[in-house]
Amino acid sequence: MKIECYEIVFNESQLTVNKNVTPLEINNLQHNWRELQGYIKIYENRLYQKKFTGLFSPKFQKKCNISINDLKNFIGNNKGFDVYFINPSPQVSYWSYNVWMQGEKAHPGIIKIAEGLCKKVGINLPIDVSTQRHGLKEAAYSNFWIANEYFWEKYVGKVLMPIVHYLRNNIDSKIWRLVHNPTNHTQKSVILPFIIERLFSTFIYDNSEIKSLSFNYKENYIKQLLLNDFESELLACSKLLCNLTENNSINKSTIIEIMWHLTGLYQQHFWDYYSKRIHPHSSEKVNKIDYV
Repeated sequence: MKIECYEIVFNESQLTVNKNVTPLEINNLQHNWRELQGYIKIYENRLYQKKFTGLFSPKFQKKCNISINDLKNFIGNNKGFDVYFINPSPQVSYWSYNVWMQGEKAHPGIIKIAEGLCKKVGINLPIDVSTQRHGLKEAAYSNFWIANEYFWEKYVGKVLMPIVHYLRNNIDSKIWRLVHNPTNHTQKSVILPFIIERLFSTFIYDNSEIKSLSFNYKENYIKQLLLNDFESELLACSKLLCNLTENNSINKSTIIEIMWHLTGLYQQHFWDYYSKRIHPHSSEKVNKIDYV
């Protein structure tokens, strides 16, 4: 099984941060699109053919606490899947029903904008807070995945690239303006990359014929990824809630309502806490946007 992992660089002399990756040079003309630029180059140049291919941020090891080699070994020990992925924030799955619930609290308006974008492009995926339950086996809050040619054709070719083509050809449209609205994040950003991020989980859930495997999130590993004591307490509380769900001791609508408030509680603490402290992923304080 051949595996190739790329890391974006902006000139040929720039060194990669991760080890055992191939530099992928891009011109960064659409810097707000972030790693989507890398997916475009890999797809248009057919760099994904006859192998497993992934694109990784320089912050991968800092966020996930494992190396690219660790991820490759995980894949080698678990053959037979189309796509493998790792979520740097698995704890969020315990208090957010799915990636769109978390997204709406972190990036207000993302659901309506994503729905509008998909409708314009002709992509039929359920984008809401209740249709899909994204647990540890589905949720991904970064584009840290490695996939075979089949998955690249199905997901990048039929979901991401149609979005790219639409945005390239409709720069004066309302949707183009909406997906380029600034949004809350640890660093200055627009909303488009966070839509792209969440389409991955939505797509693998909605396409059962695709064989996907998430990283093995053992309890000790999840604890290593917690960023502060508040997350530890929230995780403990949310696990109790998830146990009630699995035992059918509480109905779905109640679970969704409770998780909606837990997600809001987490997000409010996030903004309050990191507005005064350096965030470990960005090495900056966070500035929250006041939405009108």
